[in-house]
Amino acid sequence: MYVGATAGFVDGIVAGLTRSVAFYSDYSISSNTGTAPYTSPPVYHPLVSLVSGIIMGVISGGLWLLMTWNTEAGRNWARVLSSILFGFACLQFIGGIVFLFLAPLSDSVPSFIAILVEWGVGLAALTQLWKRESSEFFAFARQANLDTTKDSVT
Repeated sequence: MYVGATAGFVDGIVAGLTRSVAFYSDYSISSNTGTAPYTSPPVYHPLVSLVSGIIMGVISGGLWLLMTWNTEAGRNWARVLSSILFGFACLQFIGGIVFLFLAPLSDSVPSFIAILVEWGVGLAALTQLWKRESSEFFAFARQANLDTTKDSVT
């Protein structure tokens, strides 16, 4: 799962480097003329894209680390939440496939590869989290936590 944290951070950086945010400096409100609503060419700000990519990478990597530390501690809710977050990763993967076919290849391939790597690591981690041995570990951790709680009450 530590590899997933790294992949999540790298995915954010790659997305920030390959995506561009366009701002329009002049917007025409009147659309009765039949012309395009934008009267000036777009201005691209790669720094905005990079900063947003870094922020998303830190959030993604942080979620991976949070799930890693809590599953290592035997918290079953982290295993369930990891499954839910993997569902969002699946949606991101599907979106990456769609974007791959809609965008120019030079921009979308590196981003799709980063998404694919993170998704693959997530799939591998999730299969490990739901194996029989892992279920026994979480059951043991739950029982140990109940025993510790019972001992502190008495």
